[in-house]
Amino acid sequence: MDKIFESKFMKALQAAGEKIGANKAINSIQAAFMGSMGIIMVGAVFQLSAVIPTIFKVFEVGSDIYNILYAPYNLSMNFLSVWFVFQLGYNYAKQLGLKPMTGAINSTLCFFLLVTEGAQTASMTAITTGNLGGTGLFLAILVGLITVRIYHFCVTKKIVIKMPDVVPPFLADGFSAIVPAFLSIVLWTLVNVVCTMTMGTSFPNLFIGLIAMPLSYLTGVWGMILLGLIAGLMWIFGIHGTMMVYVAIMPVLLECTAANAAAYASGGVEALVYYPVALFGMMACAGGTGNTLALAVLGLKAKSEQIRAVAKAGVIPGVFNINEPITFGYPIMYNPILAIPYLLAIVIPMFLGHLAFTFGLLRPGFIAVGSVMPVGIAEFLASLNPMNLIFPWLMVLVTGLIYYPFLKAYDKQLYAKEQEAKALEEGQSA
Repeated sequence: MDKIFESKFMKALQAAGEKIGANKAINSIQAAFMGSMGIIMVGAVFQLSAVIPTIFKVFEVGSDIYNILYAPYNLSMNFLSVWFVFQLGYNYAKQLGLKPMTGAINSTLCFFLLVTEGAQTASMTAITTGNLGGTGLFLAILVGLITVRIYHFCVTKKIVIKMPDVVPPFLADGFSAIVPAFLSIVLWTLVNVVCTMTMGTSFPNLFIGLIAMPLSYLTGVWGMILLGLIAGLMWIFGIHGTMMVYVAIMPVLLECTAANAAAYASGGVEALVYYPVALFGMMACAGGTGNTLALAVLGLKAKSEQIRAVAKAGVIPGVFNINEPITFGYPIMYNPILAIPYLLAIVIPMFLGHLAFTFGLLRPGFIAVGSVMPVGIAEFLASLNPMNLIFPWLMVLVTGLIYYPFLKAYDKQLYAKEQEAKALEEGQSA
């Protein structure tokens, strides 16, 4: 096992993960996603307040009070790409040492220019909103990154309008943004026009269609299990693999949730669709990535003082699906003994989750709950199905059986080392 960890492939994987983690564009995308959590949570709260009363027939779907309560959801989740591209432009410009607000505004303007067909009319009395929600997130990433790079190019090459020093800074910033904004608008307009003339469809439709084809395989059952393994391997090498994978699949995950929200609004529970991308949650449903809550609980009875101390510190965070105390404290990283069950504790719950969805035991989520919550609570709130609450706790038992023999072996090894260290210390003090 040690030879595997020291192999060229594993070292290359670690180096690649560290390089990706240090990339300014990736960091900016992560920051934009994390910054969007507040908007997603607010939308989820209002969606719950609208949906739950309809279950008990307090009021009907489509009634005036339902529509009033649902409006904040429409302006949060159904405009998510707008809020995201604004934050991406802001964070990426900041990472590159530019004026953040200029990057945010330019990115948002160019994104609107591409996705709103009403912008091409003189009056703009109406705009299309189809790509402003989760569907447009990949397009938002592309537009945000390229638009800010154009801004960076203009600044580094001094292709900006420079005002005298006596001009107030906010006015100088406004003038310096003119050329980058103009060039960005020209670029995206030309891209859209050329695409429409040559392909017969707009650039957003073409781009989203091209992205959807490979993702349809990547976000299938086996593709999701593979992504779970990749995320687990990254964690084993000390890289936040969950966030790395999350950046790739969050747009699809949010799009599927929004599609099910619309399906539920029109046809109720029977209209919900199981998308395998939902399996992403199973890799972290019972104590964070690697489902380490069971490992924390088992560690409370360990002989090793190190394991017991870390377990005491890790149980409560584990209940809230936070895995770092166990992952870094036992540790699982660079630990051949615990690495195997850690990966199994990702794969097996994902596969069992697939079976549970397939046979109707679990209900697909239709409410986006983007927050750290106790085990099972987020799954319940996303689906309003009691079995979705119970399943993660069942996974605590399943992963406990997976971890137990490996933890026993590791505990025995650590305990022996601790006893040797104590004997040596006592010998020196005598």
